[in-house]
Amino acid sequence: GGTDAGSAAAADRRLSFRPIPPDLLRNDEATDLEGVRAAPDERLVDPSAVGADAEVALREALVALRRDPDDLAASRREVMSLLALGRDRAGLAALEELERRHGEDPSALLLLGSVALRRGRYDDADALFTRAIDRDPRHVEALRHRGVLRRRMGRTRDAYDDLVRVLAIDPDDLGALAEMTEIFRRADRGEDAVPFLRRTLENEPTNADAWTSLSIALGRSSSPAPIEEAIVAIERAI
Repeated sequence: GGTDAGSAAAADRRLSFRPIPPDLLRNDEATDLEGVRAAPDERLVDPSAVGADAEVALREALVALRRDPDDLAASRREVMSLLALGRDRAGLAALEELERRHGEDPSALLLLGSVALRRGRYDDADALFTRAIDRDPRHVEALRHRGVLRRRMGRTRDAYDDLVRVLAIDPDDLGALAEMTEIFRRADRGEDAVPFLRRTLENEPTNADAWTSLSIALGRSSSPAPIEEAIVAIERAI
């Protein structure tokens, strides 16, 4: 009963949108990698990703690893905490150990890819995300990370395919919704991005940027109902 109810609820959230024809999407567009690689004064892992206190997270991870050196979750916490603290040499050494022990686990591959991305090793990151997806084709984070990276690398058609897969699994994934909105805008199909913007606003009703984008997309319509909705969206954006 519970599983059926959960499946029905997920089906109710499915996102319906007008696809972009494949011939309108290319894999040789200009790259847009600004801000992807960590700047010299930025950490390879954002401290917010490990909670309020990275030092505490690191101590807890080390205690867990003393109990069980093969504890995957603790290994990931150790790497993330060290890199969030700016201790790159120790963090990258821990990352190598993580790969040695858990190099075929999708969550380990995701972290390896994320760090490669922040180090500006884009092809390595893409390959690591792909390995994670090969091992778990429904790994939403790996699919989203690869889709975002591929759009930034100018591989828009491939990015679109990844993000469609994300939204088929999780129609409320805010990162994928934002990326699809951008892809549709760049393909001059902004009016067809309305379903992504509406779903974003269902989850984030105070997102002023999304309200602004929705008002612009709806304003392109010649029928009265969307124009009325556009007026409301403009008021919400202000």
